[in-house]
Amino acid sequence: MTATRESKKHARRLFDACLVGGVVDARRVRDALALLVKRRPPGCLSILAQFHRLVRLNREASRVIVETAVPLAPEFQTRVLSSLGKLGVNSPTVDFVVNGELIAGARIKVGSDVYDSTVKNRLERLLVSLS
Repeated sequence: MTATRESKKHARRLFDACLVGGVVDARRVRDALALLVKRRPPGCLSILAQFHRLVRLNREASRVIVETAVPLAPEFQTRVLSSLGKLGVNSPTVDFVVNGELIAGARIKVGSDVYDSTVKNRLERLLVSLS
């Protein structure tokens, strides 16, 4: 199903109405969906699909994953969060994940951006440069 320009415009308006401080508000999303179901405008399914896409992309962009080789102590987690805040990353969702394959260092994913300062990444780059 291809979305028309009109359905994309309606979905964008619904999405913008659901934002609070740049973050999607779940209550507003429920209200917008209830209104959409109640009114059933032409192209309702296309509007719904576009709206879902916008919400999903926003949620993915606001998610932060911090991967380390060993569990971080709470004080280090706090330091990481404050450093992210100084960089302008104010995400409601920050997950700290332990990944032993990293050897040492940290990999931070903010939406689709990846900041990798792990030993594993450096070894892989070295291997590529030597071959």
